[in-house]
Amino acid sequence: RAQYIEGYAVFEPVATALQKHASTSEIDRALGWLHAWMMLFKLIFRQGEVARGHHVQMQEAVARSRDPECRAMLDFVTGMWERILGDAVKSREYERRSAAQFIALNMPWDRSHALCNLALASSFRLEATQTDVAMGILAADEALVIQESLGDLYLRGHTLEVRGHLSIMVEDYERGGREIEESVELFRKVGNRLGLASALQELAWARAIVGRFTEARIAAEEAYVLYRETGNLASAAGVQSLRTRIEFFAGEFLSSIDFARDMMALAERVGISELRM
Repeated sequence: RAQYIEGYAVFEPVATALQKHASTSEIDRALGWLHAWMMLFKLIFRQGEVARGHHVQMQEAVARSRDPECRAMLDFVTGMWERILGDAVKSREYERRSAAQFIALNMPWDRSHALCNLALASSFRLEATQTDVAMGILAADEALVIQESLGDLYLRGHTLEVRGHLSIMVEDYERGGREIEESVELFRKVGNRLGLASALQELAWARAIVGRFTEARIAAEEAYVLYRETGNLASAAGVQSLRTRIEFFAGEFLSSIDFARDMMALAERVGISELRM
């Protein structure tokens, strides 16, 4: 969380300074990238109107630059924008477009990232069809091949977590568990604490589904501690929601109530209405 705040504090004055100069392709390219990142930072903090302003400025800068790489990045970031706002269909379309453009631009790392995002948008359970999930699996598998060739452990960890989730959606629980476990180990190796927390939360869900409640509790507890230590209370509330369900289905109803109370207190503190239900 602190890193996002610090990032925005660094990028904003740079963008303001660049906007005072006459428009050139290089300046507009830089502005496009800066506004893209500032937009994502504000979305993370649920500052939608400010994020929307950055999105508009990003679009304008990219249009002025006439740069194909920036055009691909605009589609890539807009896909993330749509996913965070909850529109999986639009997100998938933008990520498909950006992945295709990155092929033409010979940008394999960026293509693998777009494919990972495409797979993630394909895993939205309420909206995903069997075709969407199958497409997500293909996208994740291609992304993993690229990431292995590039030696990118960080992004591979994210993609394995998504791939594991998709495996579980098609009821391949054994494979899904292995993929998520590998994601956990990669995040431990590279020292990505938030990535590790996310993968552990996913692992807790995967273990609970097949009745391995002790392992689910261990993974969920570690995820919760990591989120609290990093100040990510919204995600900590999400873990407590998961722990509420784990205890309920394990028949530990009093423990389930305790976790539900903690979840609601955290949700109230950070203003997440959907977790209060």
